[in-house]
Parts: sequence; C-alpha cells; structure tokens
Amino acid sequence: MKKAEEGTARVEWMIQPLALPRWWVAPGYLIAYVLLDQISFVFPLVPFGITPWNPPIGLSFVLILLAGRRYLPLLFLAPFTADLVLRGMQVPVWVELVECFIVGAGYAGAMMVLLQPKVRFDPGLSSRRDLLWLLLVASVSSGAVALASALVYAMGGSLAWEQLQAATFHYWVGDAIGVFVVSPF
Repeated sequence: MKKAEEGTARVEWMIQPLALPRWWVAPGYLIAYVLLDQISFVFPLVPFGITPWNPPIGLSFVLILLAGRRYLPLLFLAPFTADLVLRGMQVPVWVELVECFIVGAGYAGAMMVLLQPKVRFDPGLSSRRDLLWLLLVASVSSGAVALASALVYAMGGSLAWEQLQAATFHYWVGDAIGVFVVSPF
C-alpha cells in the first residue's frame, strides 16, 4: 500500500507544472513538440519525415497521461503545426490533414485505454505492471498509426507502394522508441 501512495505522491508532484492555466500549457507543449521534432529530424526515410525516432509522440503521452483528457485536441494540432513550421507541407493538404487525424486519433485512443479505470494504470509508473502497460499500448498504437499513415501517404502518391512495408516499419519503430524513451523519463 505504501508503494502505491508513493507513486501517487510522485505523480501529483509531476502534475503540478501541468496545473498551470491551459493557455500556458498548450503553447508550451506545442513549442516543445516542434522543437523535439526539429531535433529528431535526422535520416528521414522520405521527405515528409519518417525518422528513426520520434520523441514528440512520447511528449504527447506525458501530456495526456499527466495533465488529462482536456489536452487531447493538441494531439491533432501538434503534428500539423510541426509539419507546417518545419517542412512547409511537402504533401497535399488532404494527405496532411488525414495523417494528422490518424496520429491524433490513434494516440488519443491509446491513452484512453491506459486511462480506463479498469486498467488501473499509474502514470507515475510505480510498478513494472504500469511500465509494461505503457510499452504494450505504445507498441500496438504505434504500429496501427504507422500502417494507417503509410497507407495514406501511398494513396496520396507521396510514397511508392513498394516502400509501404519499409515506411510502416520505420514509422512504427520511430514512434515506439519516442514513447519508450521520453514517457518513462
């Protein structure tokens, strides 16, 4: 029982900065998302940015798991903002919007699974069980988002169909690593 109380106290301490007014947290998150996206934009598989690791997705998990569901709309806005600011829309607008929807909905759904009361997930990762839940949900959601996004890029003509498998794997590993590295930290 004491371990659970320590985990709760640790989470409450971590949430304190996120208890700032929403108008501070949202711009701070968006700026951090764009900066992390810029820093991690190395060795992209294709011009629109499938990279070997994607720490902004890990930041998104941290935001929602610690600050709550009210920030879910930012999961749709952040990828669009980063692509607009850093890469200047290198794909057709409809592809960009659908891909941002896939990213937002995919990871919002993943976090809603973790936040279900039945799961009893502790965002403070006070036990191995909580860490395993995070890794499992991040792995599955990253795979689903990767496949759906690669399909959209291929349908939009931005990705050759022959590259679909490689792009999906690259995208999946990059997002999963981003969550695995950033979220527990």
